[in-house]
Amino acid sequence: MKKNKQITRVASTGKAAGWIAGKFRWIQTKWARGMDRLINRLTLRKRAIVMTLILILMVGYNIFVVARTFGRNGQNFNRPVDIRMPVNLDRGRAANMPAQLPRVVLRVIRYHKYLDSLSGTDSGEKMRDSLLRGHPGLLDSINQIEKIYCER
Repeated sequence: MKKNKQITRVASTGKAAGWIAGKFRWIQTKWARGMDRLINRLTLRKRAIVMTLILILMVGYNIFVVARTFGRNGQNFNRPVDIRMPVNLDRGRAANMPAQLPRVVLRVIRYHKYLDSLSGTDSGEKMRDSLLRGHPGLLDSINQIEKIYCER
């Protein structure tokens, strides 16, 4: 009895998914029938020629992919890199920032100040709110970056 309830629950929640799956199955059936008709029109010799051409193309493509991978001196592979820890100082925020911060961190700090300054006017606050709605977690990320580089 439980299985029937589960099946009807899945069926009722997946009406759209069932419709989409049905359309894909219909398209696959049409495609398969059309290809079957197309291949059945060919003579046995022409079928062999078509299959040989497909085989040659597939083998050629695979050789190309493998040769290209080895021909670039391993540029496609990521090489291990040492992890560099950011400069950390005592607790504090802007007053304890290191003298040599990376440019990216300076841009993040400037952007945070810009976001703070937007809340001073009504139009700026609307813009700030739309930015934060469009990018949830933005302030959390900014605070984490500042915390990593300026606090320990």
